[in-house]
Amino acid sequence: MIQQSPASAEPIVINLTPPEIKVVAGAEPVEMTANVRNAGNTVDQYSIEIENLDPSWYTIGVQSVSLFPGDSAPIPIKLHPPKGSNTRAGHYTFVVRARSHADPTLVGVTKGVVQVGSYANFQIDLAPKRVTAYRGKYRLSITNGGNGEAAIELSGRDAESNLVYNFKNATPTVQPGTKLVVPVTVKPRGLHLIGEGERHQFGIIAMPVDGEEKDAKEVQGELVHKPPIRNWKKPLIALVVLFLLLAVLLSKPNFCSLPQPIGGWACNFGSAIAGMFRQTRAEKVACASGPGFNEVRLKYENVVGKCAEDEWYDGLGNSHQRTTTGQLMFIKQSQQIYFFGDDTKIWTFESCSPKGTFNNCDVVEVKKTQ
Repeated sequence: MIQQSPASAEPIVINLTPPEIKVVAGAEPVEMTANVRNAGNTVDQYSIEIENLDPSWYTIGVQSVSLFPGDSAPIPIKLHPPKGSNTRAGHYTFVVRARSHADPTLVGVTKGVVQVGSYANFQIDLAPKRVTAYRGKYRLSITNGGNGEAAIELSGRDAESNLVYNFKNATPTVQPGTKLVVPVTVKPRGLHLIGEGERHQFGIIAMPVDGEEKDAKEVQGELVHKPPIRNWKKPLIALVVLFLLLAVLLSKPNFCSLPQPIGGWACNFGSAIAGMFRQTRAEKVACASGPGFNEVRLKYENVVGKCAEDEWYDGLGNSHQRTTTGQLMFIKQSQQIYFFGDDTKIWTFESCSPKGTFNNCDVVEVKKTQ
């Protein structure tokens, strides 16, 4: 409670009624009264002064009053702090003075408190609105136009719950008068490596932590999901050719025993292919691979195991490498590494730092589509 000026031998006595009030920034003015009493022996005129409050926050109803000895008069003071991020929520203590015109050194002093309530006023925006990729990367901007901190909870939703939403910070706090940008990644559930592009409409929702559902904001976005492999045809043909080649080499056929001239051609071709295969196998003893596979094996050996063969490329430019516990695969188009374990589990490496490397990643198990 604010201590009022006690009735005493002081020539000027002033107090506030009420001494403390609550206001809402930008709302209707709230009034308090400064009661001034002439405790002196002569007629005098008094003016009111207010300190520690912005002049735009208040209006004094009467600039001065004349009082006979022992008389008092009420002077209305209206408090009306403007709405805006510069009018911060909180308690503000101010000083009210009644000054004598006859002798300006004679002053009556009291204090008051105005409590400014907080209000929420934030906006959100998503950029870009549409992304065509294996996974969509967006920037969510949150602008706080209120007069207090805005604690926000972020979430995403789509009609069929087919998408996964990853926020860099799902519970940000935005200071008044500022803007905060939160990175957002959106991708389909499960592993979708092959197929045509598919459109997904979604919404990003920002809900005040202490607010109600009506206070939430929502912005719309779109992901045109583009799998790294468009259809089964090319990888299937490559697998069939590879399987046939391995089957022929492992069966060790005697091409040279075939009738001439086919036998001579087949004998030379078979020998050349077998020689290439043996040479490749011999070179794999050194276990050569690029920096991506090296980083993943060094950092996550407990998941992917140790190197078992050289890195090799398929017809689509994707790279592969067998390990002691499964196979690593780098998808060229999405720039993503997957690990297919011998235990049928599939892993991927996300949110790596620094960007463009696989040094510090989150190892995430890819859930298979039912």
